[in-house]
Amino acid sequence: MQPIQGPSYESLLAENARLKARLREREAPGLQVDLPQERVSLRGLKSADLELNEIQVKVPGLAKALPELMKLTPERGPWGDVPRPDLKNFAKFPMQVERLQVGVSEDAINRVVQKKPIQGLSELKVKVESGGRLKMTGIAHKIFDIPFEVRGRLLAQGDTQLRFRLESTRVGGFLPIPNLMTNFFASFAANEMSKMQVRQDGDDYVVETRPMLPDNLQIGFDRVRSQGGTLFIESGPVSS
Repeated sequence: MQPIQGPSYESLLAENARLKARLREREAPGLQVDLPQERVSLRGLKSADLELNEIQVKVPGLAKALPELMKLTPERGPWGDVPRPDLKNFAKFPMQVERLQVGVSEDAINRVVQKKPIQGLSELKVKVESGGRLKMTGIAHKIFDIPFEVRGRLLAQGDTQLRFRLESTRVGGFLPIPNLMTNFFASFAANEMSKMQVRQDGDDYVVETRPMLPDNLQIGFDRVRSQGGTLFIESGPVSS
């Protein structure tokens, strides 16, 4: 019996270099197009409110759509000049999101909360905690002002809805009242919550994001996590 011949040292080095090059290519910011697979990827885009680490979408008929999608404008970023696509062009073609990782900072969440006041509640502030959890503090106005604290976890459901699962409530900083926020929101904020695409489901609150998304985009949210004061919403396989 002859010994099995393994790969040479040189071939292992070459394969290692090839894999590293592919990894660098996958992590590079900007726009990447895979024409045979009809996929478009965007990475490393950032605004005052959102941090788009990655989005990978399937675009049927990509060859016809490509001239519009490839209209780029170089913009100075942390990696130098990065091509930025005109995102309005992406609204012209049907797309299926295969992978997504988008982050929303605590500051951005609070800016949204402050722009949309809820009747009967004031001084609302949200803190992003570990495990996709949020802490909301504020003051509820009924017969008298009641400071409150609410903790819960934001969960993805595989569709365009996000569920806030209530875990604890306190008033005055020390007294736990399990049904506090259920009663408060039911009595104070039903109309306001409806306008914000929020509905009550038992002790949970469900946020419907479909009206906030482009009509041409098909997507389902699979995971919610948090890191360093940023809430991340993800779709698709877990990144290795």
